[in-house]
Amino acid sequence: MKTTLSLLLLSTLLAAPGILPVTLHAAGPAPANILENGGFEEGDLGWRFVSPPDTTATVNESAARTGKSGFSITDNSATAFPRAMSRDFPTAPGHRYKVAFWARTHSPGTYGGITVRFLDSAGKMVGDPGVAHAQVSNTGDQWQPFELTVAAPAGVATIALWLHTYARQEGVIDFDDIELVDLGGADGDTAPPLPAPAPVAAGSDGARGLYVVIKADDLRAIPRGVHPRWAKFVSFLRERGIKSGIGIIAQSFEADNPAYFSWIKECQASGLVEFWYHGHDHRQWKDNGADVYEFKGSGYEHQRDHLALSQRLARERLGFAFSTFGAPFNVTDEATSRVLAEDSDITVWLYGDKTAPAGKVILDRDWGVGIENPLFVPNPEKFAAGYAATSASRRYYVIQGHPAQWDDARFENFVRIIDFLVAHEARFVTPSELARVPGI
Repeated sequence: MKTTLSLLLLSTLLAAPGILPVTLHAAGPAPANILENGGFEEGDLGWRFVSPPDTTATVNESAARTGKSGFSITDNSATAFPRAMSRDFPTAPGHRYKVAFWARTHSPGTYGGITVRFLDSAGKMVGDPGVAHAQVSNTGDQWQPFELTVAAPAGVATIALWLHTYARQEGVIDFDDIELVDLGGADGDTAPPLPAPAPVAAGSDGARGLYVVIKADDLRAIPRGVHPRWAKFVSFLRERGIKSGIGIIAQSFEADNPAYFSWIKECQASGLVEFWYHGHDHRQWKDNGADVYEFKGSGYEHQRDHLALSQRLARERLGFAFSTFGAPFNVTDEATSRVLAEDSDITVWLYGDKTAPAGKVILDRDWGVGIENPLFVPNPEKFAAGYAATSASRRYYVIQGHPAQWDDARFENFVRIIDFLVAHEARFVTPSELARVPGI
């Protein structure tokens, strides 16, 4: 048997980006590892491997960091979920656990990790797996140490580890020298676990999880480019390989801004971002005391002219017309349906009028499941609670947020929401991709 990991230098820890909360430590001599085969020297003893088509999850010599064997995943599928699952160990609420392991990836863009799964006595997941997770990415063929501390949530009966890549991620990742140590006691510093969502059945294609569109509103230009908060938002999602839809206020095309236009075109060409039409000026005003919006109460001609101008500018500046529409303030009227029906480029209407769909695919809103609650404030606890309440009856969510309004603390809570969805095998798509899913 290989020796277990007993010392990690804090300066060499690779903290998984965006996983909250994860407590990193310089580990001293550790209590006993309750995994009987954390080094895979005994083959599959204590583990169960799942290898869907176009993947392998195996113990082999080439994956060994120490000793003769390690565990390796080769994932050549954009939809499968290969993994190794430890046996279940009894536990109780409040117990704290340390997970320490080594991992490496063999190609850029490969993402995986270890998720700590807490189950109740009926075998249903409790707590938030997005919190109890350490991500591995882009180690450049070099072994890196990882460590996290988690607390068992209320209602728990057993604990297990899952080693995996992510759905929609391809590549090779190796794991070795894994420890699971029961530290006992309660961790007063650990954030309360998010409510567990209802289990989601596999779809007709064999994949699990709901479709999710990240609806990011209100992109505007700044002088000589794009706001740093927008750049941070897109960079984070691209690093994770997660798709999104970004709503542009098209008035930002009127002034020449080559850096801004280039950034949009490069993002669109990546296939991970769809830019959609979010109005020309996003205005709200009063007319004889009544509230008027760009696409409600402003009249047919006003709405028609704004859409036509915006589509013309999009073609001139970006080289493409918008195919998805989401109204400013999410308010519309009968004139909006008439205007959209006359535009052959628009095929998708976010949060649209189902009673007058204008020949478009309507992607509706679940008001209980959104990134922000209240407005501009990402709220992972309320998101998870809403997800738990409705996910069993949904095929998709379109979740709205405003990245330009997020400071660092708000952004970290957005990351927690993404981690929650990733752990629940969400299938992130653009609005146009979702509209093409049969039966949507």
